Amino acid sequence: MSVMDIIYKNKKSGFTIVELLIVIVVIGILAAITIVAFNGIQSRSKNIKSTNAVKDWVKIIKLHHAEVGSYPTVSSCLGSTTTYPDNQQCWDSTGWRVQSGFITQISPYTNGTYPEPDTTDIQNGGVGSPKRGGLWIAGSNQVYLMLNNTTSCPSIGENLTGQNPYGTGVRCAYTLP
Repeated sequence: MSVMDIIYKNKKSGFTIVELLIVIVVIGILAAITIVAFNGIQSRSKNIKSTNAVKDWVKIIKLHHAEVGSYPTVSSCLGSTTTYPDNQQCWDSTGWRVQSGFITQISPYTNGTYPEPDTTDIQNGGVGSPKRGGLWIAGSNQVYLMLNNTTSCPSIGENLTGQNPYGTGVRCAYTLP
């Protein structure tokens, strides 16, 4: 038996503690990167859902205008009466809610379904703070879109007339012609 045979025979196979620690640190770094990326994707997804819902509401409101000759005369949150938690409140403590008069005016153009924006609380302030979602202002013919974790307003095919930071997001105002 040679010296090399003795060395290899007595050496145990496996990983050293340093090698194991390096692997654990690399896995931890990858997990942290994944969590951060996932949170960003969730927020963008919720904003896209709200943006698409508001685009659909604009189409519904324009259909009403094309048939009736005027826009809906009742200001309202955009959604059904079950869209927003907190007693259908979509905006701050001013009392903005989904209004049954608005739903009645636009219901012939919805086929019984109402586009649902994401209603996650922007400021995490609970009742009385703005949500993601939309709002119709009768008389000024404006649609508001509230988004989170962004500073810019998306194009929805209408004239952007206001863009203001709000909480951890942005409030976008679009005026219909």
